[in-house]
Amino acid sequence: MTTQVELFSFQGAVHVPFEQLDARMDEVRALLLAGAGSAQGGSSSNGHAGEGGERGQEEDEEGEGPRLVVLCRRGNNSQRAVLRLRQALGAGLAGPGKVVDVVGGVEEWVRKVDVGAPCL
Repeated sequence: MTTQVELFSFQGAVHVPFEQLDARMDEVRALLLAGAGSAQGGSSSNGHAGEGGERGQEEDEEGEGPRLVVLCRRGNNSQRAVLRLRQALGAGLAGPGKVVDVVGGVEEWVRKVDVGAPCL
């Protein structure tokens, strides 16, 4: 059976299931720090990097786009993951405009951005 991760694998994405987020927070911190010099980090928690429909689409204070886009199936775990990232890493690294959540997750993505893509 094809998994959600196999169906929606974006270039540069890092799959971090929500249940593993706390244990892998140092890895996520390192990804954010490594991406600080680029316009978009291309990482995710429990999903993949993406675009369109994100909460916090505004640019950060350096005028860059988000460094980390969080995506999950329906948007619930990704919303929780963004809050957890901000708590653990602080606004300087994971604040609004730096870490964003794709509203509605993969299911909304398929409805509005990639119409016709398979969805589990």
